[in-house]
Amino acid sequence: MRPTLKAKEVTFLLIVGVLFCGVARAQQCKHGSDETSDEKQWRVQAVNAVRIINTVEVNHKTLYGKFLPFSELPNSPVVERMHLKDGPWGRIFKAMSFAPNTDVLPGFELRFTLGEDGYSVAITDKTDPCRHSFFSDQLGIIYEGQPIGSPQP
Repeated sequence: MRPTLKAKEVTFLLIVGVLFCGVARAQQCKHGSDETSDEKQWRVQAVNAVRIINTVEVNHKTLYGKFLPFSELPNSPVVERMHLKDGPWGRIFKAMSFAPNTDVLPGFELRFTLGEDGYSVAITDKTDPCRHSFFSDQLGIIYEGQPIGSPQP
């Protein structure tokens, strides 16, 4: 049985609708070339949170021979040595949550994995439809990304 013209029209409209929704969603990314100064500041805070995590982890490993679970980072003696509570990164460090199942910074979700020889960290902007993220590990290189098909920053 051949599909009726009406069924073809419905199929066409569904395909166009899906494509349009995908394009509309991509145009709403927070961290593209048109991001506001507040959105840029938000993004920079997330990058600095990853830098803080990397710095504490690597210094703790160097001094004490092991990486720490994320929730234990604030208790590391490295935090005092780095003056994180009152130094240039102090404001960001104080704003970070180390409690399980909370945002690491308001609106930013954390994924942290610890292994014997290293760790990985990802911080994702939950308020961004494109889920803009920053990733790193024990090597200390920070990567920035978002889903394939999203507009480039």
